[in-house]
Amino acid sequence: MTTDTRIEGFGHKVRGAAMAQVGSLAGRREFLADGVKARNAGVKQNSAGGDRDLAREDLAP
Repeated sequence: MTTDTRIEGFGHKVRGAAMAQVGSLAGRREFLADGVKARNAGVKQNSAGGDRDLAREDLAP
Protein backbone atom coordinates (compact mmCIF):
# COMPACT_ATOMS: atom_id res chain seq x y z
CA MET A 1 0.00 0.00 0.00
CA THR A 2 2.76 2.42 0.86
CA THR A 3 4.53 1.73 -2.39
CA ASP A 4 1.37 2.88 -4.14
CA THR A 5 1.61 6.19 -2.28
CA ARG A 6 5.19 6.65 -3.41
CA ILE A 7 4.36 5.72 -7.01
CA GLU A 8 1.37 8.06 -7.09
CA GLY A 9 3.48 10.82 -5.59
CA PHE A 10 6.16 10.35 -8.21
CA GLY A 11 3.50 10.44 -10.92
CA HIS A 12 2.11 13.72 -9.58
CA LYS A 13 5.61 15.12 -9.40
CA VAL A 14 6.42 14.26 -13.01
CA ARG A 15 3.03 15.39 -14.32
CA GLY A 16 3.27 18.65 -12.39
CA ALA A 17 6.76 19.35 -13.67
CA ALA A 18 5.57 18.76 -17.24
CA MET A 19 2.55 21.01 -16.74
CA ALA A 20 4.75 23.74 -15.28
CA GLN A 21 7.15 23.51 -18.21
CA VAL A 22 4.34 23.68 -20.77
CA GLY A 23 2.75 26.58 -18.91
CA SER A 24 6.07 28.38 -18.86
CA LEU A 25 6.69 27.84 -22.56
CA ALA A 26 3.13 28.80 -23.51
CA GLY A 27 3.10 31.80 -21.19
CA ARG A 28 0.00 30.60 -19.34
CA ARG A 29 0.36 31.55 -15.69
CA GLU A 30 -2.61 29.46 -14.52
CA PHE A 31 -1.18 26.32 -16.12
CA LEU A 32 2.24 27.07 -14.68
CA ALA A 33 0.80 27.58 -11.20
CA ASP A 34 -1.25 24.38 -11.39
CA GLY A 35 1.83 22.48 -12.50
CA VAL A 36 3.94 23.81 -9.63
CA LYS A 37 1.16 22.97 -7.19
CA ALA A 38 0.83 19.41 -8.54
CA ARG A 39 4.61 18.92 -8.47
CA ASN A 40 4.84 20.08 -4.86
CA ALA A 41 1.95 17.82 -3.87
CA GLY A 42 3.72 14.91 -5.54
CA VAL A 43 6.94 15.63 -3.68
CA LYS A 44 5.07 15.68 -0.36
CA GLN A 45 3.14 12.51 -1.18
CA ASN A 46 6.31 10.70 -2.23
CA SER A 47 8.04 11.82 0.95
CA ALA A 48 5.11 10.66 3.09
CA GLY A 49 5.24 7.26 1.41
CA GLY A 50 8.95 7.03 2.15
CA ASP A 51 8.34 7.90 5.78
CA ARG A 52 5.70 5.18 5.99
CA ASP A 53 8.13 2.68 4.50
CA LEU A 54 10.76 3.58 7.09
CA ALA A 55 8.25 3.31 9.93
CA ARG A 56 7.10 -0.06 8.65
CA GLU A 57 10.69 -1.33 8.49
CA ASP A 58 11.38 -0.08 12.02
CA LEU A 59 8.31 -1.83 13.41
CA ALA A 60 8.90 -5.11 11.58
CA PRO A 61 10.15 -7.89 13.83
